Amino acid sequence: MASKAEAQQLTGELLRIIPIGQAMQSQDEARMGEAYDEVHAELENIGLPVWEKTEEMPDEITPHFIHLMAFNKLNLYPASDTLRLFIQQTVGPEGNTSKDQIKALMREAYCNVDEPTDY
Repeated sequence: MASKAEAQQLTGELLRIIPIGQAMQSQDEARMGEAYDEVHAELENIGLPVWEKTEEMPDEITPHFIHLMAFNKLNLYPASDTLRLFIQQTVGPEGNTSKDQIKALMREAYCNVDEPTDY
């Protein structure tokens, strides 16, 4: 489970803003906080039963969510062409691939009900 702060850190590392394990500068931390809030709101707007912002996100959602955060802030940082292409291909056009993957994972988490067994 990843908290908002951990998601911000992981996104900063993905965008190569900071080396792995190093602290972000306050302006970058604020931008990553905005990215988190934007993606969370996007998921809510498409009707997904998302977690509260103060809660930790499910582990299976984390990589998709982080890629969407990076995609939303890609224009603010001088990422290499290779990194840009990787993020754009991973999230798909306008983030649809990652959103669809999150939707499928959230549906499984919320619709996975044990049915009674007939003996």
